[in-house]
Amino acid sequence: MRNLFNQFLYYTKGEKAGIIILLTLSILIWVGSRAYPFIFHVVDTQKAEYEKELAEFAAKNPATKQNPVIDSMNVAGATETIIDTPKFKKQWKQKEEYFEFDPNKIGVPEWVRLGFSEKQAITIEHYKEKGGRFYRTEDLKKLYVMTDEHYEKLKPYVNIDVNSLPSRNGKKYRQPY
Repeated sequence: MRNLFNQFLYYTKGEKAGIIILLTLSILIWVGSRAYPFIFHVVDTQKAEYEKELAEFAAKNPATKQNPVIDSMNVAGATETIIDTPKFKKQWKQKEEYFEFDPNKIGVPEWVRLGFSEKQAITIEHYKEKGGRFYRTEDLKKLYVMTDEHYEKLKPYVNIDVNSLPSRNGKKYRQPY
């Protein structure tokens, strides 16, 4: 047993030298890549040119002064884009229309009317096509596109027809009391 163990751990003189050389080169490359910006003082000229062009564009176009995306950018420092406009929220709330529904029976247009985007509605339909069913109202929380806030808004309108559901584990599903 010991002979078998030593056979896997034995290296020739050339293999040991190769391992030492590879480790040394790896460490030198890693240290060099970390130290390079400090030694040669690398300056990102493209970022400075981009910031200058952005400032000129914002100065020439008065419409950008009302744009929340351009206003949220700190042109002198790092750029940070935040798209969180009241106009967007207003459009989103106008799309929401609540009605009584069975999540197992509605399609993409109805999910969109309930306030989901078309892509989210298609995702829900894919879940149903793969065999996903909603047996209780709480099962809507399984959807990763469903936020807690949206679930609380939809909860009173969910009406699941238990009799039309397929059986679960060979037994007919009954709604718990």
